[in-house]
Amino acid sequence: MEQQRPERRPAHRAETDPEIQILIESGIEVARRGRRDIDPATARMIAHALATAPDGPMARFAKTNQISNDEARAEYLPIYLDETTPDDIRELIDWLGVYLIHTENPRPLRADHFGSAPSLSAVLWQITRTLDGIPVDLYVRGDLSPDDEPEVLERLTGLIRTYGDPFLHFLEMHDVDGAADNAEQSFHDFFVGSFTSKEEALKGLIEIDEIEEAISALATRYTGAEYVSLDREALWERVCDVWDVIESGEQYHVFNK
Repeated sequence: MEQQRPERRPAHRAETDPEIQILIESGIEVARRGRRDIDPATARMIAHALATAPDGPMARFAKTNQISNDEARAEYLPIYLDETTPDDIRELIDWLGVYLIHTENPRPLRADHFGSAPSLSAVLWQITRTLDGIPVDLYVRGDLSPDDEPEVLERLTGLIRTYGDPFLHFLEMHDVDGAADNAEQSFHDFFVGSFTSKEEALKGLIEIDEIEEAISALATRYTGAEYVSLDREALWERVCDVWDVIESGEQYHVFNK
């Protein structure tokens, strides 16, 4: 006997009763006015409305409040990226997807104060993927298609092999879109250099040798100048204020902010 497949809802249409629709609209309006994410109850109602299969990830989230964005996006992104999907359905997915991303990532790149609505294309989502045999935490746009991900990961693996640890740590920065076509150029624009010690970094970044020579010159001219010295810890704090410094083993990788 042929097994009957579960009935699937049209991907371009949200199906829910009028009362739930009113609650969804109310929850979104509260979030919009407060310039914040929707609340968990509204997220679950949106998932229920958009679920394409009764046993799919979003239906499960609607029932249990348990889901990862990785699971959910496999269901909502095909709807979102479908050119025939109406704008109001795509906006529902923006609210739901950004909610899930922010739930997982406490420090995503985002506009903390939304405009009229959040957008998956404007938020970076942290994922963990294996690149060249190394688990890497990197950030990608919320609307990156799962179909495009293998090509992105292959490109990034090649760049890690070319540039080594500096590029790997560049990918882990929370404001870097690893899936961007210009990721390699962005790396060149922001990478300053790698140093084997704080002292080497200080010399390379703020020309500390020249400053010390100037202090020595003062010591030959003024009484007491020999007691003047550089506060290296204060200088290092200044370096970390001006640049992004990532310490990895015995290396300090420095990037422009």
